[in-house]
Amino acid sequence: MEYAVLIIVLDNDKRDVEKFRQELENMAVSNMVLCDYTFCIAIKEMEAWLLGDIGEIKRAYPDAKMQYIKRYEQDAICETWEVLADVVYPHGLSRLRKKAGGSYLEIGRAKCEWADKIGSCMQLHENISPSYQYFINELEKRIDRM
Repeated sequence: MEYAVLIIVLDNDKRDVEKFRQELENMAVSNMVLCDYTFCIAIKEMEAWLLGDIGEIKRAYPDAKMQYIKRYEQDAICETWEVLADVVYPHGLSRLRKKAGGSYLEIGRAKCEWADKIGSCMQLHENISPSYQYFINELEKRIDRM
């Protein structure tokens, strides 16, 4: 028996999460998506998932400036990647913006590095991001069905 599933992961910068999820569900129904599917929404940005595992931030970046985490509320609609930049980028967000010089290329490069270094060692069930845990739970439900 074949089993197919669509797991759509996307950022949610400003929308009400439940309304956004309902819009996506309505779209799936109106387009007659017949296979199993789920929408996993990173609240604000994917960097929220990285900020959800403080232990792995410290492990990936031993010199991380953890005092900046105190101003971050997990999965809040706030300046997520900017907080992560202050935590892990040498000399913080202001230095990254200065280096970027108005171009997104350098910021994108830094975000990819953070995702690689922190993400590669994240502990699935240690992460405190509710939207990340929703993603993991949706994956595990589908794996259990196989």
